[in-house]
Amino acid sequence: MNKLTIPLIFLFVLLNGQNLTELKDIKLRENQSSHSMILSLSESPEYFTSEIYKPPSLVITLPNVLWTKDNFFKISRNSSLYEFKVSTRTEKSGGFFTEVRLLFYSMPEYLIETEENDGEPVSLIITWPKIDHFPDAVQNEISGSVLTQSVSLNFKNASLANVVRLIATQNNLNLVLGSEMEETINISLEDVSLQTALNAILKVSGYDWFVMDNIIVIKPIDLELDGELKTKIYELKFVEAKKVQTALRGLITNRAIVIPFSSGLDELYLDRIMITDKTANFPAIETMINNLDQRQQQINISVKFIETTLSENERMGINWSLRTTMYSPVLEQGETSVLSEQLDQLKTAQLSLPAVTAILDILASDNSAKLLQEPQITTFNNSTANIQIGTSIPILVPQGEGSVFGTNPYTFENQNVNIALNVLPRINGEGLISMKVDAAIEAIIGYTGPNADRPIVSSRSTKTNVMVRDGETLLIGGLIFEDDSKSQSRFPFLSTIPIIKTLFNSRSLENSQRELLIFITPTIIS
Repeated sequence: MNKLTIPLIFLFVLLNGQNLTELKDIKLRENQSSHSMILSLSESPEYFTSEIYKPPSLVITLPNVLWTKDNFFKISRNSSLYEFKVSTRTEKSGGFFTEVRLLFYSMPEYLIETEENDGEPVSLIITWPKIDHFPDAVQNEISGSVLTQSVSLNFKNASLANVVRLIATQNNLNLVLGSEMEETINISLEDVSLQTALNAILKVSGYDWFVMDNIIVIKPIDLELDGELKTKIYELKFVEAKKVQTALRGLITNRAIVIPFSSGLDELYLDRIMITDKTANFPAIETMINNLDQRQQQINISVKFIETTLSENERMGINWSLRTTMYSPVLEQGETSVLSEQLDQLKTAQLSLPAVTAILDILASDNSAKLLQEPQITTFNNSTANIQIGTSIPILVPQGEGSVFGTNPYTFENQNVNIALNVLPRINGEGLISMKVDAAIEAIIGYTGPNADRPIVSSRSTKTNVMVRDGETLLIGGLIFEDDSKSQSRFPFLSTIPIIKTLFNSRSLENSQRELLIFITPTIIS
């Protein structure tokens, strides 16, 4: 309200012979179940009310009532009322009125009544129910919306303190300055957020700022104040807290503390995260968390381990041309040669469903081929699927140096023979899936020891990075194991007669090769 307004109002009242009603004071009162605002007036007023939907507001208009303390607003954090404003306005006709505007988080039920006592000011009392708690998101809504408003600034050789005061006044913000701020600045900003403007104006001059209960506090950048830091706990629905912690490293300040933890007794899965950081940094932190905490796609990994014995003509690996000719079902002209050309001499191949079906038919027709295992596992996108299958073989081994009676104690130790497969799938878009595959294969290729009871284990491993289409199959081959087996045949009785027993004993050494084929089919679960 202009300083000339009050004298003009007094003059208008005197000339028109009207009684002047004055709004003397405003108080907030709280009891066990309600909050109240008390307007103290010199006389019983005439008033009317109106409600505004957005933001939820109650407006009380008092005709011919004067508020002499200039336009006023105050932040309230004690109830559903977060702010109230008082102003006196003039009308074109020369009249005037005072407006009291109450801004709520949500519009409550309210009661307005007048109270008159002899010798005391008249009280206009507005009462609404008490609400004990508001979610943080609601409490921060007002300050957050103000900080995102667009502003344009253009100053030359202006006092930094005056620029900040002007910004606070224009945006109805409370302001606390931590020092004299004698610097001058030149600044030209066009259509930027209030938060960006404050960062640009203050940080370049060696100041920092934060919001505390809708009050902007400005301080030297190396000074620490209570209230500058804020702590919040977030419940994560889909993403693990450690992944959020890693993602926030480049966003949080050097004073931040981030602690992932579990809501239960089991610490294997951390679904909560506690963050302490500067208040002004939390909008960016919450945006990052919301972007990360999304439902993740899943991928089913279907695997077939098929072992086949190589023939004499396949010492360098499976001869697909030969097997296609011998075992393949009747195909259309040209399909057989195309399939064999694709697979011959290859250790890995990407196969469509018809090609996989044809290969499995060929292997099924070969009596030496057998399906070892057919596991399936489902994992999240960009999470490793681990498959391990194997056999534990007990082996008799001696213990110590033996007893005084010449006997050696023996015990059994287990030797594991495993097939381990680790697949890290990642959805790339356009129906493509990239996979990082790490396979380690162990197999028994013979036995040794005095009693030929200790297994000889051979190991093979392969690593590859490939990309296949959703539902297509990756074939890994070339994992060849060689078996050497010894056999002895004897002719009964004659094989034990000295001198001639060698004529009735025969020994043979058989050598065979086996190749392991791994079929990996990733499928996106919609």
